[in-house]
Amino acid sequence: MIANANSTFYFIQLPSIQESTKIVEAAISSSTTDGMISTTDGMINTTDEVISTTTSMTTSMVSGNTIAFQRLINIHICHIRLPSNSFCKCILVTCNPNCLNGGTCIAMNTCQCVTNVWTGPYCQTPMRILWAFDNSLDDLHNNFQGVGTNGPTYSSPRITGYGTCLYLNATSSQSVTILAPPFLNMTLTSFSLFAWVKATSLHNTATDSYSDNVIFGQCQQTVQDKCLHIIVRNQYTYLGFFDDDISGVTLLSTNTWYHMGYVYDYSTKTQYLYVNGVLDVSGSPKGPYQGTMGNLTIGTNVIYFPNNYWDGCIDQVSYAALAKKQVLPL
Repeated sequence: MIANANSTFYFIQLPSIQESTKIVEAAISSSTTDGMISTTDGMINTTDEVISTTTSMTTSMVSGNTIAFQRLINIHICHIRLPSNSFCKCILVTCNPNCLNGGTCIAMNTCQCVTNVWTGPYCQTPMRILWAFDNSLDDLHNNFQGVGTNGPTYSSPRITGYGTCLYLNATSSQSVTILAPPFLNMTLTSFSLFAWVKATSLHNTATDSYSDNVIFGQCQQTVQDKCLHIIVRNQYTYLGFFDDDISGVTLLSTNTWYHMGYVYDYSTKTQYLYVNGVLDVSGSPKGPYQGTMGNLTIGTNVIYFPNNYWDGCIDQVSYAALAKKQVLPL
């Protein structure tokens, strides 16, 4: 309920003139510059730090007498006021940890996140991210901006037949880093990562000395469940948390567009791999992923570095904070 200029509150009790004299009711007229007072059952909520309020009060005395007075009050704002026996107790609303990414602490340890952009108990997890790579390394909302290493370029046309894709040359050790903060928090939660890829070359230990071509990575350290690597290994899709991984069964070819899907369902502890919208393989129990720091990398990661660079196009890299059960390519 939003208070109007003459809202009535039952929260003030002044020292009595006589032992039997108390303020029973206070009609408050407030004058503020940018504040808002709202109340429900005797509680006051406001967004400002200090409000200067001129109050006009009429008190009903037990003896039948009436006293009218006016008083200037500096109210030091807290978001919850609880009545007590003889005074108004002020409780400052706090959120621990602090609300991130523009979130607002609206109640004790309760954050209100920017709608349709961030989620999680303290707004730590983006709901969706898209790196379209249409002549830019930044995501759609400019929250996770990319920095190129060794001059990555763009190639046209992309998978849609128009626009550009990110082109990485493995010989030149080209990649993209998305620096934290903000940190893309995928810890102890479901997530889905997708990309369109077309490789100029692919490693395979059957024909050369190396195995990996990296699409996406995030690594805190190379211990179990703390190093996410989304890759092609020996020409098969591969989803790894480090020492807790699954490998696909569809052999990939060079110079061919593929829609790759890497999905983790936290509720069932299951990893899924998709190729062109079709489930390639799943495995459980796996994870959960527990990395709590680290930059995002596109085109390389720390595992088998520096012999793991992607060679070719990567396009339309997307993230969603849920386990998508239907994966449909464009």
